[in-house]
Amino acid sequence: MKLVGIQEIAQMLQVDRSTVISWRHHGKLPEADYIISGVPIWYTTKIVDFCSVDSFIQQKIDKEVVASLSG
Repeated sequence: MKLVGIQEIAQMLQVDRSTVISWRHHGKLPEADYIISGVPIWYTTKIVDFCSVDSFIQQKIDKEVVASLSG
């Protein structure tokens, strides 16, 4: 399984890194699978699954990105 951090999530969702940081700060992302030296890390599948069903995230990202996450 692939692991991703904030930068990779931002690239995957086509948003700015600071946006992902803000979402995490405000509890709009799932809890990180690991914290390594203070850096949150998630399994890619956890992020994809979460973003595929979370209405807040879906409203904030491009519709084509949402569709690509759903498969």
